[in-house]
Amino acid sequence: MREYLLLLKRNRDYRLLWWGNVVSLLGDWFNLLASAELITDLTDSGTAISSLFLARFLPLFVVSPLAGVLADRFDRKRLMIFSDVLRAVTVFCFLFVRSSGDVWLLYVLTIVQFGLSALFTPSRAAVLTNVVSREELVTANALDSLTWSTMLAMGSFLGGVVAAFFGAQTAFVLDALTFLVSAVLVGRIAGLTKVDGAGEQTGWLDFVDGFRYLSARPFILGVSLVKAGGALVWGAINVLEISFANDIFAERFVNWRVVADAGTAVLGVIYFVSGLGTGLGPLYMRKWLGDAPRRLLLGITFGFVIVPAG
Repeated sequence: MREYLLLLKRNRDYRLLWWGNVVSLLGDWFNLLASAELITDLTDSGTAISSLFLARFLPLFVVSPLAGVLADRFDRKRLMIFSDVLRAVTVFCFLFVRSSGDVWLLYVLTIVQFGLSALFTPSRAAVLTNVVSREELVTANALDSLTWSTMLAMGSFLGGVVAAFFGAQTAFVLDALTFLVSAVLVGRIAGLTKVDGAGEQTGWLDFVDGFRYLSARPFILGVSLVKAGGALVWGAINVLEISFANDIFAERFVNWRVVADAGTAVLGVIYFVSGLGTGLGPLYMRKWLGDAPRRLLLGITFGFVIVPAG
């Protein structure tokens, strides 16, 4: 923890980049909780919830290769600010979703939002190498990973509280404001550079190279397939968590009349616990298992075995 604090203290540009990431992640979880609440209230359909997650993740797959090219060819700082500002405008438009007939608009806006996020992410990854030294890079990446888990816990909990007590519209407004804050913080970062012409070697060719790499290394291919198989399970769990939060667990809070939507509050708690697990799990598993590959494989196997018990 000490090295994280030292990095934030001595590196101004990384501190600005990190704070921008913090507020953006906070808004992302506000958005998910609010979107789930709105779709549940308007449709009460598991298929509609599944479509929400499809709208969130599909743009990342489609846009990311092109985004990598743009991040290599254009000013990354401007791309990040452009993405943040357009995402703020997009999320403000969520306020127009008022009835079941408007749910299609929520899907379209979600696709646009996460398409812009796919543009932002590779630019930020490239900027990170500009604002930290080679010696600081490992610490910065580790802090980013810890930040994601922390904001999953904090952002989902706070997002659940805001959406439950004040409604989805308030959560959307706060999410939009976080993107504007991020744009301001990124705009204050100095000394960013771009790599001209490097984008000619990126894009979908990276995916082809990746598949070639996996095909030549059966062990890594096996680990990747396990991860892909797990994603199918986790996708179903995402939908079930929302259904359980609204249809089962929320009944325990039905007497909380001050809460506008008890199901959303419960969902926020569920994601909060998930954030604790993703943050603390790797720390303790590494402490217990060390770095030996065989022991780490046993830990991974144990994790997949106990997932159904949840």
